[in-house]
Amino acid sequence: MTPDEFHSKHYEKSVCLIRRGNPSYFSELLSIDQLDRVLTTGLAKYPEISLVQNEKNIRSQEYLDSDDRVDPIRATRLFRQGATIIFTHLHQRLPSLGRLCEGLGRRFASRMQTNIYLTPPSAQGFAPHWDTHDVFILQVAGTKRWSIYDTKIPLPLRGQHFDRTVHTPGDVTMEFDLEAGDVVYIPRGAIHSAKSSTDVSLHITTGLIAYTWADLLLQAVVAAGMDDVKLRENLPMGWPGMADDPQLAREYQSRVASLITHMTSAPPPFGVLSDNLTEDYNSLSSGLLKRAIQANELTLSSVVRIRGDAESQLAESGERCSIRCGTKEFEMPAAVLPALRFLEERARCAVGELPDCIDDESKLVLVRRLMAEGIVDHAR
Repeated sequence: MTPDEFHSKHYEKSVCLIRRGNPSYFSELLSIDQLDRVLTTGLAKYPEISLVQNEKNIRSQEYLDSDDRVDPIRATRLFRQGATIIFTHLHQRLPSLGRLCEGLGRRFASRMQTNIYLTPPSAQGFAPHWDTHDVFILQVAGTKRWSIYDTKIPLPLRGQHFDRTVHTPGDVTMEFDLEAGDVVYIPRGAIHSAKSSTDVSLHITTGLIAYTWADLLLQAVVAAGMDDVKLRENLPMGWPGMADDPQLAREYQSRVASLITHMTSAPPPFGVLSDNLTEDYNSLSSGLLKRAIQANELTLSSVVRIRGDAESQLAESGERCSIRCGTKEFEMPAAVLPALRFLEERARCAVGELPDCIDDESKLVLVRRLMAEGIVDHAR
């Protein structure tokens, strides 16, 4: 399926299931061994790791020690008894998940996050519910049976959470087995539930925390308030008892008119939101010690490349230039800019092949710096 087809047919509209018939497709993203290391270090605290079991209320005290750290023995015991273990925000720990979030974030111009669900056989973590953000479910191991129900609130905002005391799932509209290597997209608001098969299930829930038009308009209101003192004035004293006061209503309408005037004359505040898009997923930090050692062994014949997951941007300002990767920005003398452009354009090159805008020793210094920062790697 092409991105354009996904966008037109499914994005924010309907469930999209992709079957691959390749159980190992996601094996390089995550493994049980990695989760084991996170759990058994004894350093994780709630809610970095939490446990759920359908309708059963598992209190965090049942698996935390006296220092509020997750006790791996007690957590594993609850897992054997049917509880799902949730590892939150592992993209901040595992470079493979960080790279996944960075790539998806660029594609969807959205903030991304991951939650990992390890479910024992024939178990269900959550009762039917909807999420307030879109999700991609990546099945790493095992199989889960998913049920999709009637949507009650299309595209709910972040404050419009599912409340089981108020909302009911309705009729099942779709059911399918998600097997290892498969992925399913579920738009926010679509009520869903899942139950593992006779095997342990491991899946990655990748949350798409997108900005809405409401978010943009709220930023526009803030910008208008910065320019208009009337919008910054306090509400009058006693306003809770003045809801029907005509004068208060006229004051409100006057400020709405002023707000509309400002919002239609000023440029949309897209920049405010875009500045918050780039997060540090730590993917550039993987292998830093190895590269620090390799950097000392560089010669002019060493073949290097800019890392494929290091989305770089070059900029020049006067006597300085910079290379930006994610949230990290590194400044250098403008003289090295042709060398940086050469590196960016080439799939791989020897250090000595860099343009002669700098001498041989400076070429080695530059590449060692880029390697130490996680931007450049030895080419394989």
